[in-house]
Amino acid sequence: MDMDSLSLQDYFSCLLLLALLYSLTKCFYTASARSSGHRGLRLPPSPWQLPIIGSLHHLAGALPHRSLRRLSQRYGPIMLLRFGEVPVVVVSSAEAAREVMRTHDVLFATRPQLAAINTLTKEGHAIAFTPYGEHWRQIRKICAVELLSAARVRSFRPVREEEVARLVGAVSSASGNN
Repeated sequence: MDMDSLSLQDYFSCLLLLALLYSLTKCFYTASARSSGHRGLRLPPSPWQLPIIGSLHHLAGALPHRSLRRLSQRYGPIMLLRFGEVPVVVVSSAEAAREVMRTHDVLFATRPQLAAINTLTKEGHAIAFTPYGEHWRQIRKICAVELLSAARVRSFRPVREEEVARLVGAVSSASGNN
C-alpha cells in the first residue's frame, strides 16, 4: 500500500483508531494506578477531561477568566484542571487562596525549573529562578542589604532622571514626526 493511495477517509480512520487506543491505554493505566494504592490522595474536584488536551476545552469560547469563574461556581473555590498533561490547581476565592498559601507556602515558593532558564542562568541560580532554600535566602539578603538599601537607591537618582529625560525626549520626537 502506497502512501499516495491512502484516502482522506483512511487517514481519519487511522487517527480515530490511534485516539481510541490512547484513550484505552490511559484508562487502563488510570485504573491500575487507582488499584495500586493511590486512593489516599484527596484531589480537588475537577470537570471531565479529554485524553490529550485535558480540561482546555472548558476554557474555549468565552474569555478564559469568565470560563474559570463559571467552572468555580460549579466545582467550588478549589478545583483541579489539566492543561494538556500538566495538572493545575486553580484557587478562585481569597479565603481559599489565603488558606492554601498559609499551609503550603513552601511548595509555591519554588519556581519550575525549565531547560532554557537553566541554560541562561547557570542552572537557575539567578534570584528570580533560584529554588527556595538556603541559596535563595542568601541572594535575597545580599539584594536587600547591598542593592536595595536606601543609600544605594538614592545614589542611582541621577541615572534614573537621565533615563527618564531620554525617554521623554524620544517619545516627544517620535510624536512630532507623525
